[in-house]
Amino acid sequence: MFGWDGIFTPEQVAEIAAAKRVIYDGFAAAVDAGVEKSKAGILVDEQFGTSILRDVSAAGYITCCPAEKTSTERV
Repeated sequence: MFGWDGIFTPEQVAEIAAAKRVIYDGFAAAVDAGVEKSKAGILVDEQFGTSILRDVSAAGYITCCPAEKTSTERV
């Protein structure tokens, strides 16, 4: 999505996490607009979406987390 290679800087990590938060905000807005909570779920990785996983788990949403190893070393 961002076109970056190699080890991410702390700023890049923060930018990725912020983009994932925007996606989560859209998910929450969809639920607020009427999507049934029991049919709503979100996929987010632990590396950049830990706070999102905590939020959705506490709210009782279905969560999925990828298990594959990333191909690029990250900070």
